[in-house]
Amino acid sequence: MVQLFVIGGHDVGRSAELEHGAWVGRAEGCGLRLGDRSISRRHARVEQRGDDWFLVDQGSTNGLHLADERVDEVRLVDHGEFYAGEVHLRARFETAEPEPVAAPAPKAARPSEPAIAFTSGGGVTAEEQPVEELELEWDDEEPGDAGGGPSAAPAPQSPARTGVRDLQRDELLASLGTKKSSSLMSADLSQLPPWAKALAALFLLLFLGLLAWGVSTLVVAVR
Repeated sequence: MVQLFVIGGHDVGRSAELEHGAWVGRAEGCGLRLGDRSISRRHARVEQRGDDWFLVDQGSTNGLHLADERVDEVRLVDHGEFYAGEVHLRARFETAEPEPVAAPAPKAARPSEPAIAFTSGGGVTAEEQPVEELELEWDDEEPGDAGGGPSAAPAPQSPARTGVRDLQRDELLASLGTKKSSSLMSADLSQLPPWAKALAALFLLLFLGLLAWGVSTLVVAVR
């Protein structure tokens, strides 16, 4: 089977696959039907002779031309060009092979999301292994009710879970700088701002002055 392509003339862009005995012309039923007025109704015929293919003129008015010379037949070769009348034709024997479809690349494994854990410095670190999410439930009430009766026994917990919970609680309290005691007298004076330190010193001097005045008054009264 040979393919003929129109690359010049009135029917440029037209093509057809032709077998042995197919016709080229303007008549209906031609394998490659052309509308150019220089083409006869049955202009030429395709013939196969062994492994060779030919386009043979069938007594047309304008004939076949190869290299500006009119010929009775044209031996068709791949990419060979010739004229039928005023129509520029090209022969092709190679069919376009479909491009191989590339196999889709395997999807990369999605990395596991790192777990977030608190550190004693107040920051967070990412660990490669997932950790069990723990709920911190703190109970600061002392055992026993107001009447001195026994309180309800807490639900038993595993030692490992209790130790992890207590450790995380202590680390959070240390990072946040919280104190269980709210009394001002138990606060570290070195942590107070300058104005609080001055106020405390003033109260201390006033107390000492009042104490000295009271002692002197008591001594005079005794005498």
